[in-house]
Amino acid sequence: MSNSLGHSPVRLLIGCFTLLCFAAFSGRGQTVVSMQDARHLTSLGIDESGALVILGDIENYEPALFELSGTGFKVTRLPALSGGEFPEAYRISRDARYVVGSCQTPEFQDAAMLWLRSDVAVPMHLGTLDGSSSTYPQDVASTPSGPLIIGNSIRGAFIWTQADGMRPWIPSDAHQLHPYLERVSEDGKLFVGEGFINGQILPILGTESNLMVLDFRKGFGGALSISPNGFHICGFINLQSTV
Repeated sequence: MSNSLGHSPVRLLIGCFTLLCFAAFSGRGQTVVSMQDARHLTSLGIDESGALVILGDIENYEPALFELSGTGFKVTRLPALSGGEFPEAYRISRDARYVVGSCQTPEFQDAAMLWLRSDVAVPMHLGTLDGSSSTYPQDVASTPSGPLIIGNSIRGAFIWTQADGMRPWIPSDAHQLHPYLERVSEDGKLFVGEGFINGQILPILGTESNLMVLDFRKGFGGALSISPNGFHICGFINLQSTV
């Protein structure tokens, strides 16, 4: 299911913020009494039962899931890898099954992580791109074959699947464009982001094997998000003045 909020997204999100002000933290007996306690919300998913699951931060910027149901509000902390610290969570899949993020390892590297909502206590280390000390997943799609994760590292953009692990995203012309991936469609087939070429930043659309530039006009811009079905892309383009 997608995380499209229908015709009244503002009303629903206001309701979520209101609930956050009265939610009880599980396990510690603490109560959220202001939006300062619930630091910020980053993304949301809707699970197969129709429950809304919001990804955000709590005190000390610890990542957590805020799970809404008809009977209450549950907060679940997302731990770091074994031996790691300072976990960060970036995105939840639209069906609320997967969460991606990173944490700092004992070697002071930023390791890409995957949490399964069915067992968040044991996150998975996604590995690293060859020659890269740190990797940062950006988004995750839920596919019939499992999670498909896109992200970036100092060695370039990457894709991760259960079958192939982490591998560079190198479609045609990628070496010239130096792509940076932002978001993936619900089915994992389309990616959006930016490409860097000749001192310009250009919005791009790609698949696992190809990419295209969405706007060649002189300036800089980016494709920042894509709708669940892949039909719509939003972003920006800042044109250089010719006056």
